[in-house]
Amino acid sequence: MAAAISCAAYPDMFASTANFLKGHGWRPKEGWQPGSANYNALQEWNKAQVYSRTIAVAAARMMEGR
Repeated sequence: MAAAISCAAYPDMFASTANFLKGHGWRPKEGWQPGSANYNALQEWNKAQVYSRTIAVAAARMMEGR
């Protein structure tokens, strides 16, 4: 039997989010700027432009190690 998924556990939250984005066209190792497939996948999560741009900036900072 599979273990229950907990949205209170960070690994489960990241895995769930990654699964959603993958199912909506996320392309690994590609950018996430407006107009890209990855930005469009973020828009499927939340249609607000400010949300998608905030996620893109946060992701860029995480990739830079900030």
